[in-house]
Amino acid sequence: MRTGAEIDTEEEDFVREATQAKRRLPVVESRRPGSFVMDEYDRVIVSYSSMKQLRNCPRKYKRRYLDWIVPAYIRPGDPRNWGSCIHRGLEIMLAHGDDATSMVDEAIVKYWGDVARDHEAFQARARAQAALNEYSERWYAADPGQANHHWEPVLIEKKFTGDIIHPDTGQVHQRYSIGGKVDGVVRVTEACRWGACDIRPGLYLKENKTAKSISENYLTRLWTDMQILLYSHYVADGLGEPVIGILYDIVGKTDLAHTDAESPAEFEKRKADALKQAEAGEYPTRLRKRNDELPEDFERRKKARAIELIEELRPRERESDESYSDRLAKSYKNESMMCRAYVEVDTRAVVDVRRELWLLLERHDAHQLNGQWGKNEDHCFAYFRKCDYWALCTSFDSPTVLDQYVIRQPHEEQEATEDESTPLPSMA
Repeated sequence: MRTGAEIDTEEEDFVREATQAKRRLPVVESRRPGSFVMDEYDRVIVSYSSMKQLRNCPRKYKRRYLDWIVPAYIRPGDPRNWGSCIHRGLEIMLAHGDDATSMVDEAIVKYWGDVARDHEAFQARARAQAALNEYSERWYAADPGQANHHWEPVLIEKKFTGDIIHPDTGQVHQRYSIGGKVDGVVRVTEACRWGACDIRPGLYLKENKTAKSISENYLTRLWTDMQILLYSHYVADGLGEPVIGILYDIVGKTDLAHTDAESPAEFEKRKADALKQAEAGEYPTRLRKRNDELPEDFERRKKARAIELIEELRPRERESDESYSDRLAKSYKNESMMCRAYVEVDTRAVVDVRRELWLLLERHDAHQLNGQWGKNEDHCFAYFRKCDYWALCTSFDSPTVLDQYVIRQPHEEQEATEDESTPLPSMA
């Protein structure tokens, strides 16, 4: 296992990017928009996620991976920020197990920084804290039969590079290589459980995920997670040992909101809206019509009671931190808020995704050759939100809108350099 000192050296990678809002990042002379990260053989390092983006929307791929532009500001409560914090906490638990509680707390505080003046950031941090507390209690403290009591971490948050080889011809791609990062690789030492699934001893990939809703449909779609299947091929090849399956840790995101103090203007608006409801006979009073009461008499009585209740309204006070934390803790006790799922590695699916990667690289070359990067409108509202580049596309790249973006190097697998990314065969 890694030491706390080793984990601390990586903390800076998880500091909230939103703190750099409105600040244009300098462009390194050797790396400008349109350039690529190269491996030691002068091949372009691509990630499966970037190629998947190319397949989903070529225009979005160009903006992110060739133009390097991203929104200048991402809200503290954005799911991507929250998800990164959860990933950080699960990584620490994988490395340190039962001894990780205090380290996780410190990581959360450091990730979100000072939230005293930012209600949205405070709310997101409290949600992350509740989620990780429940995760630790549910899977580490309460159930000794779970796999995390019977495994040895092999790799944690490890970047890698590798050759792209056509599965049918054995041809090694001369222009591209693959770069990736695995959340974790573990060796299970004895038969145990992962959630409700029985698993056998051997090598597994551990994948951390966050989800707005952990439904049966969501769990079924894990079979389509081609990226992690591709990673299993490179991990197995590098470590010289087959990967049996993928262990998914899935944490749900609650919508439970913290009640902030109500301003005088907000209170007056709420009161005015309530009076409109009372006039229309729609304000809830819990009164029931008596058997001998005429309908018009009941309506007058209900309206009078509604006005009495509205006059008793007072501005809402800020909910205490303790009260909000208690409500969050109760919400995460729900079984549907967390899940462990298991997917067996199917070598046939691995071969399919390796073929697809080769075809996507050919498509990439075709786009570069003709200079055309069309957009796919079906993905403008994927993931329950607008695409980051919606404003740019709808304004036809207006200079005014472009000022709302900054240049930032792709920070996924393409960020790997020779110093920080290791070819998997050398990790045995």
